Amino acid sequence: MRKGKKFLAFVLAAAMMTITAACGSSEPSTNTPTDSTTGQEQSTEAADGISKGGVMTIVSKADFIYAGCPQASTQSHDWIMSAPAIESLGRRDEKGAIKPWLAESYDLDEEAMTISIKLREGITYHDGSPFNAESVVANYNLYQEYANANEADLDYAEATGEYEVLLHLKSLNGSTETMLLCDGGRMISVDYYNANKGLDGTSFMAIGTGPFKMLSADDTSISYKANEDYWIEGQPHLDGIEWILCADESTAMTILKSGEADAIYTPTTEDARNLLDQGGFENIGSGSAYYSSGFEISFN
Repeated sequence: MRKGKKFLAFVLAAAMMTITAACGSSEPSTNTPTDSTTGQEQSTEAADGISKGGVMTIVSKADFIYAGCPQASTQSHDWIMSAPAIESLGRRDEKGAIKPWLAESYDLDEEAMTISIKLREGITYHDGSPFNAESVVANYNLYQEYANANEADLDYAEATGEYEVLLHLKSLNGSTETMLLCDGGRMISVDYYNANKGLDGTSFMAIGTGPFKMLSADDTSISYKANEDYWIEGQPHLDGIEWILCADESTAMTILKSGEADAIYTPTTEDARNLLDQGGFENIGSGSAYYSSGFEISFN
């Protein structure tokens, strides 16, 4: 059942935007406000006023390459399209401050050149492997193995307890926390990565801790279902998310206007303005992303 306005998600040059589908938040919560959810399946409104159920469909011209391995990826499309499944240690709030996410807390010691991280307990990856210090260190090692630019300030990561990690820094600047906790802090199941022939077996399968589990992915579509064991109680509110991937912007626009999709990601500036001018569409971007030249999607 589709109702309400279509959602318009686009990026202008040098803009920093946050997109929220269903119920997004910069801090974990069990009761986060949300707008009505559109979707292929009927949604219901609970007593708390939050719409639940339904599948959101997003159409985009963008493609993705390494959706299941953020360590190897250099394009924002990969990060965004895998965001329902892959979460990071930290996120930015509306004011741009970094807030712990998978991390319960963190502390930067400039004199010691370290970042100490306390992890949330009781979280598992979608393959059932535990989210703990050992897995986080393995993720940082994998980032360094791929010479990911986000890890430029990192010397090495050390597990100092079952849920405690110490990052030893070789350099420090104003973006170090963002690079190591947000952009370079996306966590995947390295156990799954190792068991599935590394990059070859994980490019099209994102196994993280997120509110949605990836069911399938190829060059034309990505399918997610709700993670019933998600660590934030009561979330996610959607039953699933579907991405339709197109070869060009005109096809994506046709799909959106036909009603086959609820939202469009990265239309051209001209198309975005035309949609907003004609009415029935809503831009759900805002200036609070943690990407320096892009945006964050929060799907929970």
